[in-house]
Amino acid sequence: MTARLFFCVLLLSTTSLVTGQAPNAGTGLSVSSSGRSLQISYGGKVRLAGGQPGFETSTPAIAGLLGIWNCADANRIEGSFKPSDVHGIKGEKFAMYEHFSAELVVSGRNDEIAVSLGRLGYRLYSIVPLVDGNGVIGLVNKYNATATVLRSSISAKAIKATVVEGGRFAAIEMRNPSKVKVDEMDVPFIYRDGLVLIDVPLADSRNAREVDIECQ
Repeated sequence: MTARLFFCVLLLSTTSLVTGQAPNAGTGLSVSSSGRSLQISYGGKVRLAGGQPGFETSTPAIAGLLGIWNCADANRIEGSFKPSDVHGIKGEKFAMYEHFSAELVVSGRNDEIAVSLGRLGYRLYSIVPLVDGNGVIGLVNKYNATATVLRSSISAKAIKATVVEGGRFAAIEMRNPSKVKVDEMDVPFIYRDGLVLIDVPLADSRNAREVDIECQ
C-alpha cells in the first residue's frame, strides 16, 4: 500500500548540553529521553538548540536532524524526502546518515530519497552539508550526532573536529585517509565508500576529544 509519509523535521543550529533535563517535544527527540543514545557520560544530554517540530521556523540550520515515521493505518507506506526539506539548511551536496541502519546516502540538495516503512516504522537521518565532498557527522552512537560536534574544520589536508566525549565518530572523506589521531595519539579507523568511522575512547573526565583525520 502506498500512503503519505509523516515527517518531523528538527533543526540544528548549535550544540546544547543540558545536565539532568530530558528533551521535550519542542527541544529534542521524544523517542528515548532517558536512553544512553541521548546521555553524555558525565550526566548531560545532547539535544537541539532551537529545534522545533515541523516546518514552522525561521532559524537557519547548519545541519539537520530529520525523523520519518509511519503514522498511517497501513502495513507499509512509501514516499520520499530531500535535504532541502530541512528549512533554511545551506549547501548543494549533503551526506545523510541513518541512525538505526548506519546507512549513508550522498545526494544533491533537491534529490528525492525514496523511503519505505512498515507499520510503526521510523528512520532518523543526520543531514550534513559537504565541503568539496567532505563533512563531519559526529558521534553516531547518539541520536543527535551532529550536536556532539563542538567545532570542526575541513582543509585540503585534514578534517579536524572536537567532540563532547568518546564514542563512534563518523565523517565523510572522499580522499583516502592516511592517518587518524585522537588527542594527538594514533588510533585505528574504518574507511569504506567515503565514510570514516573511529571509535574514540572515553575520557577520564569531562574533557572533550580532538579528532584529526589526515588525508593523502
